Amino acid sequence: MGQLVASGVDTNCDNPTQAEWIITKKSPGKPFMDTSVFKAAKSDRNKCEAALKTAIESVKRAHAKFFKDTRGFNHEDLVLENILFSDDLQTAFLIDFGRAAKDGVVSFIQSLRLNAHTSTDVRSSLG
Repeated sequence: MGQLVASGVDTNCDNPTQAEWIITKKSPGKPFMDTSVFKAAKSDRNKCEAALKTAIESVKRAHAKFFKDTRGFNHEDLVLENILFSDDLQTAFLIDFGRAAKDGVVSFIQSLRLNAHTSTDVRSSLG
């Protein structure tokens, strides 16, 4: 499981829609709760909410880039365990592309809604 490096279509195949591929590499990120931003913010509700908003915006950008780079694929499994972050939360790295599929924009919107639920789950796990 890793960060997307490249994707494409095997043009030597009789049916190109069946021969799409991706290449991944180890992601440089870390889990959300291991970032210094989260560790500094977890005891302060306002700072924690700001960190979550930053993380969600980073995920939106990462998924939009993935969608563009793969010519229309959606990740289809955007859960906190499949997203790593830079220590400052400014960059998100999507991992685990096992469910990636070409489903159109509806799935992208659903995955953004999932992020809102993930944010609530993180807040509730703080106690």
